[in-house]
Amino acid sequence: MGISKTKSLARAYFWWPKLDENIEQMMKACDVCMTLRHNPPISKIINWPGASKPYEIVHIDFLGLIHTKTYLIITDAYSKWPEFFEMTTTDSTKTLEKLRETLARFGLP
Repeated sequence: MGISKTKSLARAYFWWPKLDENIEQMMKACDVCMTLRHNPPISKIINWPGASKPYEIVHIDFLGLIHTKTYLIITDAYSKWPEFFEMTTTDSTKTLEKLRETLARFGLP
């Protein structure tokens, strides 16, 4: 059942000091419990490719709400240069306006 469900079921019928600790110790010492427990597969770590020149790769995200304001952040992966824009709305039209403004200065990624 797992530790959480076992604790929940035990609490429905019993109580004693250190009930949770006792159940955890019992289940961690149980060979059958350890063999049958769910072990999700470990995911591979995939690193981003590094940028070899300015504005080859950019990272874009919104930050907010901070004191009722939202900000668009555009960061160059090569130089780590951040561009911040206070946004009244976060729709695609306004976002593209700010992207065009930035990319007009620095070039297309």
